[in-house]
Amino acid sequence: MSPQVATVLDLPFGSAGGSVELFLDLYTGKNPPISASAFMLAPQAPPPHLPAELELVAVPGKCLSGPPFTAYVAALRRALAQRIDPSSVDVLHLQHLTFGGTPALIRALPAHPRIALVHGTDLL
Repeated sequence: MSPQVATVLDLPFGSAGGSVELFLDLYTGKNPPISASAFMLAPQAPPPHLPAELELVAVPGKCLSGPPFTAYVAALRRALAQRIDPSSVDVLHLQHLTFGGTPALIRALPAHPRIALVHGTDLL
């Protein structure tokens, strides 16, 4: 049995980029290679097709710094904590380390082991 991962990519579903493709390839679809509780932000318009195993969270106010960032992270943490059963998670996959998803996930599940794959915006 493979470990259960919790991960969030705090970009709206439908965003383009290699990090999004990696996220979707690893964690979503009919038979994803890694079992996960995978989350992305809900886009402004409902998506025509949502991959299996992906849950969207409607958290407004995405930003990258300052007091609004603190409020955004707190709102995202609350949304994740309501949706994730901590007893079913083995490891956190932290992505986009300077975005709000990483601190929100760590605060929602502070005692879980963590792994970060440094790719995409993390290299900038």
